[in-house]
Amino acid sequence: MSNRALLFGGTDGHGIIMTALSERALEAEGFEVTTVCSYVRPSSENEGICADLGTGIPCLFWQYTFPYYMKSSFKDYALVVIVDIPFPEPDNRCPSLSVDQVVQQMKSALKIVPRIVLIDHHKNSFTNYGKCSQIGAEVIITSSAIFTHYGIPDEFTYKWGKYGAICDRDDAVLPVSEEDEIFAARIDSAKRDIAGSLNAIRHDNASFFNQFPPDTPHADTVLMYDSFVYVPRLAEGSGYKQLDQACKQYGKDYALGVGYQNPEKPVILLVTYWKSDNLPVALRLGMTRFRGHVHAPNLDYSPELIEKLILLFSSSHEKGDFHGTFTSGSDSFYSYVASFLRRVEIPYFLTLHKWGHVEHVIANGRTLGSLYGLSEQEQKILDWACLLHDIGYGIDRTVCPDFKDVHLLHHEFSEQMIRSWEKEGLFSGFLTHNEVDLIADMCLRHRKKMDLLGTDRDHLYILLRVADGMDNDYRRAQKNDKGVFYEELYKVLNDDSRREWDSHQAVLGLSLKIRDTTLTFQMIVRDREKAYVKIQDLELETEPLKRYFTVRIEIVDIADGWREMR
Repeated sequence: MSNRALLFGGTDGHGIIMTALSERALEAEGFEVTTVCSYVRPSSENEGICADLGTGIPCLFWQYTFPYYMKSSFKDYALVVIVDIPFPEPDNRCPSLSVDQVVQQMKSALKIVPRIVLIDHHKNSFTNYGKCSQIGAEVIITSSAIFTHYGIPDEFTYKWGKYGAICDRDDAVLPVSEEDEIFAARIDSAKRDIAGSLNAIRHDNASFFNQFPPDTPHADTVLMYDSFVYVPRLAEGSGYKQLDQACKQYGKDYALGVGYQNPEKPVILLVTYWKSDNLPVALRLGMTRFRGHVHAPNLDYSPELIEKLILLFSSSHEKGDFHGTFTSGSDSFYSYVASFLRRVEIPYFLTLHKWGHVEHVIANGRTLGSLYGLSEQEQKILDWACLLHDIGYGIDRTVCPDFKDVHLLHHEFSEQMIRSWEKEGLFSGFLTHNEVDLIADMCLRHRKKMDLLGTDRDHLYILLRVADGMDNDYRRAQKNDKGVFYEELYKVLNDDSRREWDSHQAVLGLSLKIRDTTLTFQMIVRDREKAYVKIQDLELETEPLKRYFTVRIEIVDIADGWREMR
């Protein structure tokens, strides 16, 4: 038992790659690995049965497969690793399953197997991982889909990880070449042969995937509208990719369609084109309840709901009221956000860093809040501060026409705008005056050059600063506020600006490893000398966390395998 590991992995193109990379790392550590990576088609015949129902559908994995192996096999292993299988969300395929139920199962499992490691990048799951760490599970949360695997990143994992991230439509890899996008599409197509795909990645055999067509099946019927496309019947197993392809083909930022993978329970899929900077589709439509995440939600199908979605997409009023429409829902905070966005102009949230930065900071804040053990009310405050901390970049340029001044003073403008919005009544029904007052001050002081107040609320300010500081990899320097990519911008930058951009570009990603009360921030770089400024920033940003946790900084340079723990 001492050297045996049981590995569970997701079954889409990204999940298969992360599974193979995790298997490679486990074997390098001396483990004999049993890999479970299989897709089982949902069927009413296997409902309620404790059996191996595969790893392809998260709710089925957690309700059936995980307890099945816990009872039958965990005793034979020293380590269980779960890669790219997020915690379950409300799903009509598993209506009785809850996060608390999964946590209790994991608690029972840890009495059988010494170690369980969860590795994920799905932001909607992050709030739950604090509960897992509290019961003794180890958690690794990655900033991008590139590094969602067990083990230390290196050139091999980075190469394959980038293909996995393209499969997953993670904007961390943008811009991508047409050649790489086609190859990733072949990997996605090869998921019909999971065993062959795993073996090809293990042996770095890229040619294996050339036998698989890169094309997503074209829809038989596509209905065109001004701002979106509608696909009435999506190909089995290609729903989101087919919608994304339709966005690209017809030049749209949004698409929706109906998937019939389970003919008895069709679902509505919506997608934001992965190369779009526009607001995620769920927030654009004002959706307050949905499964999945804000860029790619899914809903239980009904003809009436399709009509309502088309009407909302087609309406000049960009946002609608979905309150009470759905029977299964997403996180309540995004319900607040969707409702709040109906009251303000969207461009406020499409400022310098775009929605992607805001989304990452919110996810980081929820992870840290969960680990700290914030109360529900405190988490609400932190969520809103994460959402609003950078809105000062959207200040009216007649107030501050010089962008350099906007950058230097954006924290002050954020505070001013929040207080102004309160006077206009925009927070009515969401936040009390005292909550708005605290959030405004947190946004003012989210930059480390501003002093903390030394009150019993300092932990909220610190968590906000760290959540913001964690989103500091090269995606923050992909392009400027005018949409010009770094590769073109580099030619016209002055020396000081180039050094700053180079430092960002040298940071490939960040992983947070959680074990008991120890937080290890692993920064993955490709040139540690160029990344020096960002390494220093990370050390400064995380220093206040040492009040509450044991904090370590690990630097991994994939170019030469150099590692350092600080």
